[in-house]
Amino acid sequence: MSTVGVEGALALAGLAERLGVGFVDAPVLGTKKPAQDGTLVVLAAGSDEQLDTCAPLFGAVGARTVRVGEPVEASRLKLVANAWVLAMLEGMAESLSLAEALGLDPELFLAALRGGAMDAPYVQLKGAGMIAGEFAPAFSVDGAAKDAGLILDAADTAGVRMDITGTTARRLREVAEAGHGAEDMSAVFLADRRL
Repeated sequence: MSTVGVEGALALAGLAERLGVGFVDAPVLGTKKPAQDGTLVVLAAGSDEQLDTCAPLFGAVGARTVRVGEPVEASRLKLVANAWVLAMLEGMAESLSLAEALGLDPELFLAALRGGAMDAPYVQLKGAGMIAGEFAPAFSVDGAAKDAGLILDAADTAGVRMDITGTTARRLREVAEAGHGAEDMSAVFLADRRL
């Protein structure tokens, strides 16, 4: 249930095969609060029998389970979802930084999105934290930087350009090197503000 990337999932599947045991690839979508509330989304890949056996575990941590197919496909989907999260996060940080630089109250950006088609609870939550400069960790800068690296590795292997993820990865590393690695990944905002 870890985010280990495509190569990591392949290595685990190979190890399970060598040991003669089943392998279920089941990373999750969500952070600290959804984990505490048992409302994660489980991306589960494996045989139907294996997934049926694991269903009680998935139900304990997740609000729903998406059956993906064969092992490693769940890890691939997790990277795709995390790429979207990082793109949203960096886009939000840049927009809030631009609002400030243009002399606007950045809260106006969140207010303009609130309740519209471009809004999401994640946008309001992370955006408010960025504006307040509060980065209590739900998912750390270090963890997001690790995941960004896994995404870029998979994209490189697949021959796909990931410019937004690449930029976000560089900014996450910059913020981590400035001593914010244990803070919430929304602290990427600090890199955008320095620019």
